[in-house]
Amino acid sequence: DIEVVIYKASLSNPERNFPIKVYDGHLKTKLGPYHNLLEIPFTTEGAVEFELETENDCIIKVCGTGIEHFFKNEPAFLEKC
Repeated sequence: DIEVVIYKASLSNPERNFPIKVYDGHLKTKLGPYHNLLEIPFTTEGAVEFELETENDCIIKVCGTGIEHFFKNEPAFLEKC
């Protein structure tokens, strides 16, 4: 489990009730676009666009000025790539 922090974030759909299940997503930063796969650790500054597809086909877009993650507990190896 990780916590993703987007700095100076603005949310496109703030009326949603959270927490919510996320089924798909796209991340765009100065380092490039990402779809469903992000190498951890991952931290970058600059423009961030984070688009999430949630249950009931709702799209939530978060824009900000940087992104960082924090492990909620000790990471565990799950499978070989």
